[in-house]
Amino acid sequence: MAQFYLDDKEFGRVYINTRRSMKKVISKWKSGHLCISLPDFVSEKHLRQYLDNYRQQLRDIRPAETGCTFALGDTFPCFNGYTAKLLAFNNQDILRSKFQIDRERQELRILLNEEIFKEPKAQEYITYFLGRAGKHFAGMFLIDYATEVAREIGVSVALFKIGYGQKRLGCCSSSGEISLSQNLVYYPKHLVRFVICHELGHITHPDHSAAFHALVNQYCDGREAELDKELKSIRLFAK
Repeated sequence: MAQFYLDDKEFGRVYINTRRSMKKVISKWKSGHLCISLPDFVSEKHLRQYLDNYRQQLRDIRPAETGCTFALGDTFPCFNGYTAKLLAFNNQDILRSKFQIDRERQELRILLNEEIFKEPKAQEYITYFLGRAGKHFAGMFLIDYATEVAREIGVSVALFKIGYGQKRLGCCSSSGEISLSQNLVYYPKHLVRFVICHELGHITHPDHSAAFHALVNQYCDGREAELDKELKSIRLFAK
């Protein structure tokens, strides 16, 4: 399979995948870009003719522009009383970010090039940068807190480590290792504790049986159902 791109006057950069096994042309929009898969014998001349001949159909399948929901100056509550802030810094590479942790002001600062907000994939990029900053922040606070909760409950854990999940916030392995998502640092502390308690329950019960839920409910002072409902209602980085 070969990959390349061409620039179109209306659609901008169009990404092309050619495959010998392809029998027809398939066009899709992904992350703001038109992506076309086609047989490898199609020339660039014929490809441009295809764009011109089917321009209206390609417009019709184009998703509505939703734009980036992030903006400079946005703030997000963080674990342990901190606040995350999106701030600007001057750098020629728009896909480069920096972050700073100010313990005195309890701030997690994510520094971004302003031009990134104009990118078609801005939402994806900034979510990624928030995750990277969250990983560093989680390494400073989350492991210690999880260890404290496990000690309080009286459960022995082989190892706590930081993971990457955005939807899956925790995971317990068969060897008793618990992975906690870096994105947990953007959730309220009582929900972070609930996720930890949920994974601690898997140390005893690897399934989601009635016995498992009864144990987690005990760890959560009878609030498992309430906390689970609240956790599922949260959309990370929603404005």
